[in-house]
Amino acid sequence: MFKKNNNKNVPEKSKHTQSQLVFVLFPDVPSKPIGPLTATNLTESSATLSWQQPAYDGGSDITGYMLEVKSPLERTWTKVGGIFQCLF
Repeated sequence: MFKKNNNKNVPEKSKHTQSQLVFVLFPDVPSKPIGPLTATNLTESSATLSWQQPAYDGGSDITGYMLEVKSPLERTWTKVGGIFQCLF
């Protein structure tokens, strides 16, 4: 129940409990990008990497990627930078 208060609908105090079902959607993790991965414009300090957008975006626009590398002799991946321009 609502009553008018200064031309606004304000809930009336009630002895009864009211409930409402609410659906909340959480973005999921996107699927991996589709290859092949191509590298062009190679310099000593940069490269242009290209691939196709993933089949599933996780329910949200993809705004960037984090780039990691791993040497075959290492066990861990190292973050080397972010990719903040997606052109697909």
